[in-house]
Amino acid sequence: MSRHFVCDVHIPPRLTNVLRAEGFEATHAFEIDCATADDRVLSDFAKEKGAIVISKDRDFVALAALHGGPPIIHVRLGNCGNDRLIARFFASLSEVLDKIDSGWKVVELR
Repeated sequence: MSRHFVCDVHIPPRLTNVLRAEGFEATHAFEIDCATADDRVLSDFAKEKGAIVISKDRDFVALAALHGGPPIIHVRLGNCGNDRLIARFFASLSEVLDKIDSGWKVVELR
């Protein structure tokens, strides 16, 4: 099953590029003029595309829970370099996707 990920503004665009290189569809907030938009705009875009949002922003957690938004991968790694974030993301991806496929709306990446 092909997956589409939508990366929020605080997620490095490099993750979007790596996702594409690994065969996933990926869109960054910068690419769809959502860098300064309300979080709901990005959430609605992801929901329309059947995508999973990757974000550090807790607001997306609330949107997923209260407004039936798309699934969220909530990055909780604190300040870390891009290499660490990308390595942790791909090390956990199978488990994260299993949880989303099981109906989880929010999966934390720690």
